[in-house]
Amino acid sequence: MAEMRARMQQQLDEYQELLDIKLALDMEINAYRKLLEGEEERLRLSPSPSSHKGGSRSHLSTPGSSKKRKLEDSESRTSFSHHARTSGRVGVEEVDLEGRFVRLRNKSNEDQAMGNWQIKRQNGDDPPITYRFPPKFTLKAGQVVTIWASGAGATHSPPSNMVWKAQSSWGSGDSLRTALINSNGEEVAMRKLVRTVIINDDDEDEDDDEVNIHHRHHHGTCSGSGDPGEYNLRSRTVVCGTCGQPAEKSGGQNAGISTVSSGSSTSSVTVTRSYRSIAPVGRSVLSPDPAQGVPALLGLHAPCIILP
Repeated sequence: MAEMRARMQQQLDEYQELLDIKLALDMEINAYRKLLEGEEERLRLSPSPSSHKGGSRSHLSTPGSSKKRKLEDSESRTSFSHHARTSGRVGVEEVDLEGRFVRLRNKSNEDQAMGNWQIKRQNGDDPPITYRFPPKFTLKAGQVVTIWASGAGATHSPPSNMVWKAQSSWGSGDSLRTALINSNGEEVAMRKLVRTVIINDDDEDEDDDEVNIHHRHHHGTCSGSGDPGEYNLRSRTVVCGTCGQPAEKSGGQNAGISTVSSGSSTSSVTVTRSYRSIAPVGRSVLSPDPAQGVPALLGLHAPCIILP
């Protein structure tokens, strides 16, 4: 009999280890799915406009049109850390990242009376929520009970499936702590899950997320050869295409440095983007609106070229 119990305990331990691996994989898949859905949503909200006017040809590429390339070149990593502790017969076996359920298992060979026991859930800094078992509830040896939130759509069929009608969700987040508390107020089991998502973008690939405007006039007003209206906003030196002198000297006004960056962050996610533009004379560098002129914006006499 003792040998059989030892064998059963060994099988339960192996089963628990497999469940932990499954839980980690499920969480990782879910995190990647959320990242992908978020990028798809942003791509739908950022169409790539194109402008054509008069005797000119133009191609406008906005951040929305290059985010797919940026997503392919970026490196994302999701890490999960979970800590479980059990001091009694019943342990917290699994928690759902979407907040649909919490699952407990009696790992012993004896029944466990759980009348008025509580499950306390803490989601980050949110106020904790508490589920209380019925007064006469008992979890049989080796059995599992799943406490479903009412929003999950599960069927109430005790003792294996219980529906928490007063709570639509267990909550979700990057830090989930689930504790089992007995009728004496002692914490007998706990499972904590922490999710970290990191996106790393190589500095060399920043150009893939830049705004590029290429414009060619059929009729140029410059006495020199070549395209009269090309600007590289990542440059530091502004040179007039007519006199060959720096813009500060020829125009008498300061040339603006046109590097625009924006950042967004979510949790530990930090993405920094730089923008580069090439625009024609008479067009705004910071806006595709043709009503705004580059000379008026930078204080330069046309045609001027900003060199790298």
